[in-house]
Amino acid sequence: MAAVEQNGFDFGILDAVAVDLSGGDQDALDQLFLSGGHQPPKVQWQPSVDDLPRDGLRFLLTHWDGMAREGALPLAADLDPVDLRPALGNIMLVDVIDDGRNFRYRLYGSAIAFISSGDKTGQCVIDFEGLAAHFFYVIYRAALVRRCPVYTHHYPTDMSNFRRWHRLLLPLADESGSVVRFLIGCYADPKSEALKDL
Repeated sequence: MAAVEQNGFDFGILDAVAVDLSGGDQDALDQLFLSGGHQPPKVQWQPSVDDLPRDGLRFLLTHWDGMAREGALPLAADLDPVDLRPALGNIMLVDVIDDGRNFRYRLYGSAIAFISSGDKTGQCVIDFEGLAAHFFYVIYRAALVRRCPVYTHHYPTDMSNFRRWHRLLLPLADESGSVVRFLIGCYADPKSEALKDL
């Protein structure tokens, strides 16, 4: 990517935030949210099953752990969507592209698409504008460095039907050990009882 800034992304700033976050320092990320008038997210590296608030997230972490190969990251090639059926509508597969300078949605779960007003399969993170897109870019970049699961929850910056998003990012590697994809579970806490099953 030749541009230093694109579609509202200042990569110099966001990459620095990601580096800090990968080292466990969330101050710069918090300031990114606070400067926009929003509550900062929670970020937890290497969560346990007990740390996760949804059955689907607990299922995904357990499944990912079961795919691990003697201390190495699970292989993206070994992931079978059929095995993910209990959480299928709430998962995303995100490909690492441009040597980690961008991220493309390979699969965008139907429940997530319904909540967020559209299927983003085939689109890239930097195709979108706003704080949420910047946050996703930062967390993906940081997870490339940390190479371990990360759980986040954040408060919507542009929707009123949901109070909070819960996301679990699980890195997947190729045969060389490079992270090439993320398996992501994504659930929302609704304000309306009618939406509670999403």
